[in-house]
Amino acid sequence: ESLRYLGLAQDTFPSDFLNDPSYLYADSGPAVFYLYDGLTHLDLNNPHEAWSTFAHVDGLAPKIRIGDFTRMEFLNLQAKAAVAMGNMELCELYLETSVTT
Repeated sequence: ESLRYLGLAQDTFPSDFLNDPSYLYADSGPAVFYLYDGLTHLDLNNPHEAWSTFAHVDGLAPKIRIGDFTRMEFLNLQAKAAVAMGNMELCELYLETSVTT
């Protein structure tokens, strides 16, 4: 059911959210969407899909404009996904960046 609702969110999320009439009232944007999408996949024990989702933002070299707190959240979640995928080197890179940034 979670995946069904993720699909519905993807279908209805505005492609140009900055020009969406409700943008000023919404406390969200692409980063929030990717955050919850990735968290859902982590909770469903699908770390590769979570990693792919988090990569749309990427804490190491953010691909979209995000604040420092959000960047730290993505770095930590990407480290968590790396652990779930069994990639300790990748986890170390993201955790170290999170701690030293």
